[in-house]
Amino acid sequence: MRMSDDWQGVDFIAQHIDGAFLKVQLKSRLSFGEKYRGKELYIAFICNGDWYLYPHDELLDQVIATTGVGATVSWEERGGYSFPGLSHQMRKLLEPYKISEKPDPRPSQTA
Repeated sequence: MRMSDDWQGVDFIAQHIDGAFLKVQLKSRLSFGEKYRGKELYIAFICNGDWYLYPHDELLDQVIATTGVGATVSWEERGGYSFPGLSHQMRKLLEPYKISEKPDPRPSQTA
């Protein structure tokens, strides 16, 4: 369900297959913001044809622990950080949150 006014940082509400509702912020790339902390938000973005949907606070804690993002000028002064591309390390952290993959361009081989 799309939200018309970005209510509490939410762009849309998605329903998981198990029936749970997820509050989702749509971004153009991997992003974190202090203003999203504690709101139980998920972030969705696409990178090179792959879609990711991750729990903001959970992944932020992992990223801070492994990369030190929390000590950057961007985070300290503006309360946010985004990644213009995905390093090998970020792809590894994001792997559990990948929800799609690029389709195989090769025709299927059926016997």
